[in-house]
Amino acid sequence: EGKQTSFLDTEEMQRVNAFDWEREFPEIFKAGGFDAVIGNPPYLNIDDVWGKGDIRLKTLKNMYPEIYNDKTDILFYFLLKAAVLSKNYVSFIISRAFLEAYKADRLRTWLLSNTVIQEIVDFQNYYIFKGVGITTSIIKLCKDKPPPYFDVYKLKNENQVDEEISYDLVNIKSNFEHYKVKQSDLSGASWTFVNQTDKDIIKKIDSLGVSIGDILLIGQGMQTGRNDVFGKRNIKELRQWNVLKSQYYKRASNSDIQRYSVRDRGEYLLYLENVEEFNTLTSGIQKHLKDNAEALKERAAFQRGNCLWWKYTWPLHKEFYSSPKIMCPYLSKYNRFAIDQSCEYIGLTDTTVLFENKQPENLHYLLGLLNSQLLTFRYKSIGKLKSGGVLEYFWNGVSKLPIRRIDFNKTDEKKMHDNMVQLVEQMLSLNKQLTEAKIDHDQTLIQRQIDATDNQIDKLVYELYDLTPEEIAIVEKSI
Repeated sequence: EGKQTSFLDTEEMQRVNAFDWEREFPEIFKAGGFDAVIGNPPYLNIDDVWGKGDIRLKTLKNMYPEIYNDKTDILFYFLLKAAVLSKNYVSFIISRAFLEAYKADRLRTWLLSNTVIQEIVDFQNYYIFKGVGITTSIIKLCKDKPPPYFDVYKLKNENQVDEEISYDLVNIKSNFEHYKVKQSDLSGASWTFVNQTDKDIIKKIDSLGVSIGDILLIGQGMQTGRNDVFGKRNIKELRQWNVLKSQYYKRASNSDIQRYSVRDRGEYLLYLENVEEFNTLTSGIQKHLKDNAEALKERAAFQRGNCLWWKYTWPLHKEFYSSPKIMCPYLSKYNRFAIDQSCEYIGLTDTTVLFENKQPENLHYLLGLLNSQLLTFRYKSIGKLKSGGVLEYFWNGVSKLPIRRIDFNKTDEKKMHDNMVQLVEQMLSLNKQLTEAKIDHDQTLIQRQIDATDNQIDKLVYELYDLTPEEIAIVEKSI
């Protein structure tokens, strides 16, 4: 790779094992490159598998600056290299993650500028390779003049079954939804392909809404660097140590964040970010931290000088935690947003957190919209699809959800807002009752009331976004 790897010494070159294509295939490159490149590159995340200090990461950053992003898949670089090596065609079967991944935005931009897309086959939730928990897609590229449209084939939901791969499944076109897509309509943003009917509904929803990222303050959970030291505490232990109320929170793990409310798992987190001096802590806390001092000092953030050894590595958004907030897990099959009105929970790392921002709408109004079937339908064309129909709910996707604002000068709009707030308050009360109910009969009755209230919320959301009965039927069938 010539100059691009000149920063490496001999030992590092051996580890990287760079391959000089033009030197190895001089006749082919005199003719302009390979006629076609096909492949099935490795499926691995380079940060997770190699580690952040690996010299190969430095090499990729220097060799492929046009698409490099941290936390990326090795397949990104295979795809670019194949396009560079080929003078005509490229066809790869790869993880479908590149279609929607936030960190693939530079790759998508590069492909649009340097190649012509011929076809994309998206197998959605179907596992092409048995025993490999990664969903796949096929992309075909060329260097020809762009056609007016290229073909996209998406495996239909009813065909995404976990059974032996068959020739018929992948070769009968009726098993796939077929779309014609203009390359000029795509950008570095996620490539999500939907039929025209769904596209029209999405356009309508978006036209009546404002991105929630423009309404609330959206971020992610705090990072402790050692959840096992700061977390996994119980109330008995905190009382023995005489921990002040301001020095601990309940933990809201991703699995505990349900629709509307957080399930209390009884786990507590030490929170010492507002403590000025270590020696002002009670003896019980001091002993616990000193017993774990070696592990806490091994954290990279401490070694860089970014945090004190006895505090979190990154108490992200800590100035907002005294206000009510909405949280959602980073992985879910459907929208799951919970409210923390009493400011007693902390979400960690990948949890998405939405903080109040002096907006005129009540947080309960926003919560009802976020948990509705309609905005679950909308998020399915925003979030990155993972195995088993699970979507990623990171801040960059959640922030795009379109919220119907309220004009409080209009009586009918204010009435709908207040009705939503009342329904959500009813839902929160019912969820609390369900948690406390001990008898099966009581649980069944409360669950029926929850379902009925859910249905009322969905109807109100459809009204707010002005959906027709036909459009509602399409949304509910999709969900």
